[in-house]
Amino acid sequence: GNPAIKIETPEVLKRTDPKEIINEKIAAVISEMQVFSFGKISDPLSISISTLTYKEKKEIDLDLIAEEFLKDFESKGAQNLIVKTEDFSTQERVEGRKCYGTMDILDKENKSGIKIYYELLVFKQNNGLQYIMITHEEGNEFGKKISDKVTNSVELKRASI
Repeated sequence: GNPAIKIETPEVLKRTDPKEIINEKIAAVISEMQVFSFGKISDPLSISISTLTYKEKKEIDLDLIAEEFLKDFESKGAQNLIVKTEDFSTQERVEGRKCYGTMDILDKENKSGIKIYYELLVFKQNNGLQYIMITHEEGNEFGKKISDKVTNSVELKRASI
């Protein structure tokens, strides 16, 4: 993407069609978007990164962006969301927001609920947005270690102004 996001992951992230994850309303205001992902939210581990650029100059509120992600989770059936937010800074001092917590998702195959831990990192640069989403089953120590390693490896190239 532009600006580039670099992270360490246990699996190769594959390019995903942005039309699969955004609605028409959002697509109408975006000029460019790249998405790379591994797994889906109900899997034992999922990782997704994206960069997007808006068509017109836009004031970007990272807390509002995080709230929109949570609304999207709820629209897809997530329940009992617990949300915590804090400032986040990469090793290169690119400032952003971290939103994390747990939610319950219905496993349609087993017709039972799964408690998922999620972590969302959002950044804004040059009329664009970059995000990293990591999810894993709550209580999965392996998933927690991977999540921590991915989060600690985040590098964003600073956008040229």
